[in-house]
Formats: sequence, C-alpha cells, structure tokens
Amino acid sequence: MIEISHISKTFTSRENTVDAVRDVSLQVREGEIFGVIGNSGAGKSTLVRCLNLLEIPDSGEMRVAGRRIALRGGRAYFDGSSRPAGEKQLGQLRRSMGMIFQHFNLLDRSTVFDNIAYPLRYTGMNRTDISSRVMELLRLVGLTDKAGAYPSQLSGGQKQRVAIARALAGSPKILLSDEATSALDPDATESILNLLRTLNEELGLTIVLITHEMAVIKAIAHRVAVMENGLVVEEGDVYDVFANPQQDITRRFVASATALSRVDKLLREDSPLVQVKPGEMLLRLTFSRESVGDAAISAISRDYGVSVNIVLASVEALRDDTLGGLIAVFQGRPDQLEGAVSWLEENRIKVEVLRRG
Repeated sequence: MIEISHISKTFTSRENTVDAVRDVSLQVREGEIFGVIGNSGAGKSTLVRCLNLLEIPDSGEMRVAGRRIALRGGRAYFDGSSRPAGEKQLGQLRRSMGMIFQHFNLLDRSTVFDNIAYPLRYTGMNRTDISSRVMELLRLVGLTDKAGAYPSQLSGGQKQRVAIARALAGSPKILLSDEATSALDPDATESILNLLRTLNEELGLTIVLITHEMAVIKAIAHRVAVMENGLVVEEGDVYDVFANPQQDITRRFVASATALSRVDKLLREDSPLVQVKPGEMLLRLTFSRESVGDAAISAISRDYGVSVNIVLASVEALRDDTLGGLIAVFQGRPDQLEGAVSWLEENRIKVEVLRRG
C-alpha cells in the first residue's frame, strides 16, 4: 500500500539547516495500523507529510495509492514521467489519503454537518448525495445527534470524531494521523483509538499513526518504526519491539508505557526495595506470549530452592496479545541461582540481572 525508499527532506533557513528526514525506507502493508514514534523533533511529522506530498522530499522514491513517484530536487515525478507533477496531480494524490491532526482544524463558524460536507462540495457531488454521505459518516463516528452543532459545543473527543469523518469523506483507503490524540484527555484518547481500530477492521482502512506516546502504539498498532534525529532506528512488530527493544530510545519508550518503569527510579534512588544482600540478585523477567502462562516462580522455588521476593509486576495488553514483566529479588546459593536463571532462559523467559549482592 505504501512503500518509501531512501526518502530525505532538508529544511534550510538563513540561520541553519535541518535534516528532518534522513534516508528513510519503510513499507506499510495494506490494511494495517503502522505506528511511527519519536520525540519532538525526531522527524515523524515531516515523514507523514511527505507521504501525501504536503512536503515534497528532496530525494528518494515512493509507491503510494497505486502511484510510483520519483523524488528529485524537491519535485515529484509520477509513474516514470519526465515532467514534474503539477498541482492538479498533487491534489489528486492528497485527496486519495485522509489526514487528521492534533488540533482538529475544524471551521468554527460551520456546523458539524458543513464541516464534513466541505470537501465533498468540490467533487461535483450533488446536494442529495452529499447529505447522504455526511449522515453515513456521522453514523460511522457516532455523532448523528450532533449534525447541527458547532465545534464550540463539542468536547475534544467529539471534535476529533468530526475531523475523522471529514478525512473519510472522499472514501480514502489510507488515513494519516498526526498526533491525533495528543490534545485529548485519557477517556477521549481511548475512545478515539477504539474508533480508529474499528475503522481499520471494518473498512480495511490502512492507518499511519504518528505519536510520541508508546501507550498509543501499544493500544492499536500492528507494527512500529522508532525515529530519532530524522532516522528510523528500529522497526518491527509491536509485540516484538515491546518484548525485546534493541535501541536505547526504544527501551525508554517501552519503559514509559509499562508499570515496570518505576524500577529505574528506584535504582537511581537506591530504594530499600531494590537493595540486595549477599546471596541475592535483583532480576527483571520478561514473559512473552510463549511463556506468559507458565508457573515459573512456583517451579524455580520448588525445584531449585530459590526464594523470590516480587518487587513489581505487570501484564501488558498489546492489541490481542499479552506481555508479562516482573522485577524480583532472588535469594539462594550461587548454584541454586545459576540453575534457576538457566531454567528460566530455557523456558523462553528473558532474564536481565539488575543487581548482584
């Protein structure tokens, strides 16, 4: 559905030059929710604007919405053409993808109905068909009773639902979401994420989700790319990235979305909860889908005579899967501890030694 190869975008001003996106290659599969996460300034918003050519990359190639696009010198060349695409071609490509933003971008003096109808009035559609399509979209996003309301009369979550309905007005197959939940409270965020997941499943909508919150990725994404300084530094299935993050920044993002992140603060403060004595080890255990249901603690206590004091524990829901985590102090003789750790690793439980007594 979306394939980008070696995309780069640089912004130049009198003061400085910013390499916002640097040699990025990604593939987004049809019908999936693909997350792009990074801190502010990582280049993720520039990347998503490159997908619909609101920002035209300086170099690279793309395949988007059935079009092959070569990018040279800040111009786009469609399907092998030697002439750069004009505004009409660029407009057609942009309309083939819906886009929603953090701050909704609604017309304050127009009703909900008119906000959704606005892009349809420039397609040649007649009034009857426009009205039918708008009401269909309002049912889709659960706002049929708000057709005559104005944006000022809506909550943040309701405004974002209107923005989603407007983005879907032209029946796009791709929806680009740029920090769409960042301005919402937790309940509204959950509601919008549930709506996006429903749209993905029921309409087969491909969604590219830009965010700085790993909890958002955890809730609905199938795969994720992690960006830092304009580069994609890690990419993979969300479950695999959570279970085994490779880069420091990815580990920080994963920690921010789990209850076990508190252990880092406890270690920095040398809390009594994480202090160990001779004959003790402080361990972090990660239980993947292959091991999350196993009675590991009971087994090692019984078979190896190891005492286990649990400090922190969590079970994370990753879409329809689970990932368990445990911070615990193990106590026993060296041979008992070595045997217990070996048993855990043999049974597909990741073991990280945080401290040794």
